[in-house]
Amino acid sequence: MHQRYGKVLRFWMGSSDLMVSISDQDILSQIASTLHSRPKAAKKALGWLGHESPTFKSHEELRTIRSKVMPLLMGESLKYLCLVGQERTKRMLDGWKTATDAVEVASDFSEITFDIIGVALFGQEFSSTDLGQKFKKLFVHVLREAHPRSEEVIPSFWDPKYWQWRKSISRLQDCAEQLIKQRRQALNMNKRKDLLSLVLSEKDGSGNPFFSDEQARATIVTFVFAGFDTSASSLAWICYLLSQHPEVQARAQDEVDKVLAGRLPEFEDLDKLNYLTCVVKEAMRLYPPVPEALRALESDLEVGGYSIPKGATFVIPISMLHEDEQIWEEPRKFLPERFTQENGKDHPRYAYLPFGTGSKSCMGARFAMTEIRLVLAMMLQRFSLQLVPEQEVIPEMQSIILQPKYGLRLNVVTRNMNGTRGQTLEYSASAGVANA
Repeated sequence: MHQRYGKVLRFWMGSSDLMVSISDQDILSQIASTLHSRPKAAKKALGWLGHESPTFKSHEELRTIRSKVMPLLMGESLKYLCLVGQERTKRMLDGWKTATDAVEVASDFSEITFDIIGVALFGQEFSSTDLGQKFKKLFVHVLREAHPRSEEVIPSFWDPKYWQWRKSISRLQDCAEQLIKQRRQALNMNKRKDLLSLVLSEKDGSGNPFFSDEQARATIVTFVFAGFDTSASSLAWICYLLSQHPEVQARAQDEVDKVLAGRLPEFEDLDKLNYLTCVVKEAMRLYPPVPEALRALESDLEVGGYSIPKGATFVIPISMLHEDEQIWEEPRKFLPERFTQENGKDHPRYAYLPFGTGSKSCMGARFAMTEIRLVLAMMLQRFSLQLVPEQEVIPEMQSIILQPKYGLRLNVVTRNMNGTRGQTLEYSASAGVANA
């Protein structure tokens, strides 16, 4: 719509919800950092996260939460994430090795990202316990139903599936409470590296727990939501683009082979994979996990010659910004070189927002980039990717995330250490080395 009507659009959703979408860089630079509140539509779609979720906190409250949480998502947590990711990714790739047909990678990525974030958040026992499996099943059900339920003008009180969804939300919160209770009891027994233990160990200025159980529950459920489908979706779109651009895939494989020399990637290796990082960033430009950000306007606003009333929903059209022809040359082309060190610094501040912007931007951006690059590096060591012919790959919004509508089926061709077709690399978990 912006291409047709200009950089500032005003439209209504229904009869009363005024929406204002702005893709003008100058206007965004003036106001985007001042917009902190979620609109009614977002609260309706994400209310199941709990009212104590960071998603719904005020600017001041969120700044305090960030000061506590952000350090926990760095350093040792990322190294622990890599250890978890190595084991889970190896398991997935071993399954690909024995596949007799094309691989449905979109569903595989959903499985692996949930397992990785589940173990990183809750500990090694998460995926092997009944409670962990119950949490996973309930979470997926709640998430898949949340988007269509949020679009209902009137809740479907007459529909048994509506009440089943509401019951699943309650049971999901109960599961999270049990996980928190178990972890609090274990805190004094040993030092753990999972994120939940770190969150529960945080203290306020008086030495008391910073997070109440209710706050910890909502925060952890929000982390799962933020790190599950977003990472899975990004991995799927990256693989789709690599399958369509074999020259990019070959260059990324060459870099992985040179940097890793056949061994498992460690956390310290990931920032050395410069071209692979460019591939990830460019894929997120073309297929941002969340294509738009919504904010509520808390007071009347005069900007750029426009009057916007209090209560309007401000739309930051991320997909449109990522394809702005005034910023990006040939914006629909897949060109990872856009994000090399010399090219990337020329982009305007609001031209590229894969993790959102302002106080509501994703706290786990570094977490996600670590996970995505780790999985890709291990995958490209062992396989080349080819799209199954005559397959429809159509972007569709599912649970507010941009997903391949019909999934993504790829032929995976094994590689040897020289990067040619042939033997599959097999990892020695104890030595951390890939053997042909």
